[in-house]
Amino acid sequence: MLGFDDDGPLDTIEYSVADGIATLCLNRPAARNAIDLRLAEELLIVARRCAGDRNIRAVLITGNGPALTVGGDIEYFTESSAAYGELFRRMTGPFHEAFRILSRLEVPIVTAAHGSVAGGGLGFVYIADFVLAAEGTKFATGFAAIGLSGDGGGTWFLPRLVGPRRAAQMYLRNRVLDAHEAADWGLITEVVTPGELAVRADALVRELAAGPTKALGQMRALLRASWDNTLSEQFVEESEALAATGNSADAAHAIECFAAKRRPTFEGR
Repeated sequence: MLGFDDDGPLDTIEYSVADGIATLCLNRPAARNAIDLRLAEELLIVARRCAGDRNIRAVLITGNGPALTVGGDIEYFTESSAAYGELFRRMTGPFHEAFRILSRLEVPIVTAAHGSVAGGGLGFVYIADFVLAAEGTKFATGFAAIGLSGDGGGTWFLPRLVGPRRAAQMYLRNRVLDAHEAADWGLITEVVTPGELAVRADALVRELAAGPTKALGQMRALLRASWDNTLSEQFVEESEALAATGNSADAAHAIECFAAKRRPTFEGR
């Protein structure tokens, strides 16, 4: 059970929905959005809200202050009365469940990264379909420096995104990537200037929110499933997804528009 009301006010995350876009903004700027138990629990609340709102057509993840997130809050750890191992178990329960829910959303996710993205905070990169990063952003697991093994899904996502050898460098040797290296390695999508980050991320998430939501959701699920499916299994899932999207109102409208050489307007149905 979470320690407070799922419908109550949030202290560490700003959450809003407008024009079909859910915006999740980490809001501990003085701590560079470091992750404590409260933030982990509130992330789960927000993830559940996203999953339960059928009007959402895209999600944007951002952070207030100088960094998207520096990962675990070391000061919070040292001030806790609980043993570290027990504290980490309590924190990763809601934290990981939130990322599991976000990874299975039927709408695309855009993450706008700036400053630093480290530790379990890299989960906000892993679960996004598109990651825009401001020049100067640094990416690091950081776990080896403090004698920990890692969280946030990195041991599952990183080998799939950047390859096992590079994942080992980031974990075992704490290799720090700048934004351009992160793009070259496939960890992020694109590098933009700091002044462009908010505008470019907003434009991208609006483009996605105006798209064929059911089709984009099925594409998202298929791309994730392909990491573990055999080719034969993927063929089956593609056929089922194609049948499902083929029955959507957006597909019927778009096919008519294509034949008539008109631009479709998607309604997410």
